[in-house]
Amino acid sequence: MFAPENHYSWITLREDSEDWATGILLAGLSNVQKTNIENISAPSVKHSLFQALVAEGFCYGNGEASFVHGLLSTWLIANFLERYNTLACSPAGLTMRASSLMTLHADRMDWFPWPWPKFSEGEFHGYFQQFRLGKFSVSDVNARFIGLDFETGTVTFKNNTKLLYKYAAHHNDSDYEVERLVEKYLIPFKGWAICWNPDELPETNLDVLEEMGFGHLDLEDAPNQFVASESNSETVYMFIREAFPDGKGDATWSEVERKVGYSRRHIVRTLKIKGVYDDWSKGGQTS
Repeated sequence: MFAPENHYSWITLREDSEDWATGILLAGLSNVQKTNIENISAPSVKHSLFQALVAEGFCYGNGEASFVHGLLSTWLIANFLERYNTLACSPAGLTMRASSLMTLHADRMDWFPWPWPKFSEGEFHGYFQQFRLGKFSVSDVNARFIGLDFETGTVTFKNNTKLLYKYAAHHNDSDYEVERLVEKYLIPFKGWAICWNPDELPETNLDVLEEMGFGHLDLEDAPNQFVASESNSETVYMFIREAFPDGKGDATWSEVERKVGYSRRHIVRTLKIKGVYDDWSKGGQTS
């Protein structure tokens, strides 16, 4: 896996989507601790979440709760891929806009909202039927990206890529047309990595989740869940203060990124976590 310096990588998206899924599900529950969570990625947090999903009647058991969590994480990734300007990066560092053959999920998760609280109804009904029969898992869901290796975030050609594309496209392309599209927009880019320019993404995780349709949840009241608990926020904040103790002033964002060593999105997110972004960006003190 590779990406240009300071770009948002596939592995980071996968890690973030896990935390986002945990935060979203926690925010929708009533009888579970939601504040003062030091590390949302901790197994104990997920264990408590899964137990709460079962206790409140959303899932039949911890196994199904884990399936819901993984499914939501993948739904978030599928929507992120289609909502924002996804790039493909060559091993040599060349970037281009990724084609739909590289990013689409066969079941077009970007076409429908997350089904809260009735997870097993609507578009995901078939998933849950097969899961409850022991014939379907989150890994099977992840394998249905058309031209993307879910583990590595690299462009790939699978044995069923053409079939998945015809299923996802929802129009009757001939076999010849599908073959032409695959040969032109997928095969030449096998091995390229998926990434994003952070300047083209929302500034904070909360912004991402609100744009994905979760603005109705009480996310602001639980900042420790998936924003303030990010493990390196203190480190980033220390670097910001060392490089720009009196605020940004007239420095360009390129200069800020170079001196701090993190992307603009990461810097802005950290400063908003600390509640000092407005003052810092105008040149005020950061403490």
